[in-house]
Amino acid sequence: MAYYPKQQQYYPYQGNNPQQFNQAPAPFWKGGRKPKKSGFRVIQAYGAEKGLFLAGWKIYKGKRWNVKVFRDKYQKEIAPTVSESGKKWCSVRVILSSSLENTISIGAYMNIGNHKVYLDEWNWIMNPNANNGGYIGKRFSKKK
Repeated sequence: MAYYPKQQQYYPYQGNNPQQFNQAPAPFWKGGRKPKKSGFRVIQAYGAEKGLFLAGWKIYKGKRWNVKVFRDKYQKEIAPTVSESGKKWCSVRVILSSSLENTISIGAYMNIGNHKVYLDEWNWIMNPNANNGGYIGKRFSKKK
């Protein structure tokens, strides 16, 4: 019985780079989209009788982190501040919890007008108004 070398799969030329000639095409996911990595939404808006509450989740370093945003009893005593641009800001508490990890509690600021939460220490933003069901992640500034 003769042994023949295994034939290499042939992929057509992709793009202008000749090194891409025999590379496999990029993987695709169900529905042609990448899986979501975060989500965030408003449960109770600022000014509700029960108080402010926002919830979300994020895949970070291979683990799912549950995110809760609210005003604790000390922050409720402080009225929202108005910035020079006329936006109203209030301080909030952010709780990040994951299985087999320590729970993280950190202070942040929230814009009352659009419910965006800013974590300055980590340069993160939490946006419940994003078109993909909410966003939690790095903040990219438009200014250069």
